[in-house]
Amino acid sequence: MCQSPTEPATNTLAARDLKEGRRTTHPELVLFTIWGDLQDYAAYDPAGRDLQPLVDLVDTHGADAILTAVDHLAPEDQAEVTVSPRTRPKAGNGHR
Repeated sequence: MCQSPTEPATNTLAARDLKEGRRTTHPELVLFTIWGDLQDYAAYDPAGRDLQPLVDLVDTHGADAILTAVDHLAPEDQAEVTVSPRTRPKAGNGHR
């Protein structure tokens, strides 16, 4: 079991709160009062596109399944495989 919440877990706990009709104190989601508002923001506002993967995961798999999966992750220093997000070069830095 995880001893401290990871970012995916804290995001998912906040999403679960919204889905269950509770406000959240998560800094990225504190302005939303219900899950539907977050879904709309992620889908239709360009500023909310970074939240779309969270919305898609929670809508597809449910918060509890995500929390169970996160709970089974090994700490990075004990992991056999680590996965990092792919970063794209920023415009104008010489990468083509």
